[in-house]
Amino acid sequence: GDNNGVVGATNPPAGQGYNAPAMAPAAVPNPSAVAVGAANEVTNFWQHLRISGFVGGPNQGTGSTTQPTNAVGGIIGVQTGGVGLNGLIVCSANIPDKIATAVDAQLDDQRSSAGSLRGQLQVGSNPDTGAAAANYVEDGTSQYLLCKGI
Repeated sequence: GDNNGVVGATNPPAGQGYNAPAMAPAAVPNPSAVAVGAANEVTNFWQHLRISGFVGGPNQGTGSTTQPTNAVGGIIGVQTGGVGLNGLIVCSANIPDKIATAVDAQLDDQRSSAGSLRGQLQVGSNPDTGAAAANYVEDGTSQYLLCKGI
């Protein structure tokens, strides 16, 4: 990164947050590597976790900077700030309503707009972060973007 303690931009513009497209992969990083821009940090994050063995997948070349997907096909990503949370957050997209409600009940306070886990009602697949939903709605069709501070 650029040693500013921020992954990507704070409350990033559209398409530059947790859901940033994969960038051209870098070679295995070394201490003398040139700093990367904010847009690359959110995807290089995954390459660094793969190099460290924390996340499966290729650690160099094609696919090494691609965000992993969750069990329902949504992307998992990181960014600084969003959905009413400050600091580094991890987000997981395309979570069905019943799963989102159950996860929030187990990990937090069952409210999508409060606590350390926030839920944003999705209107499309893998959306940019915005405002947290007022409440979870279990209608069998709603999907949520869940984000938690880490």
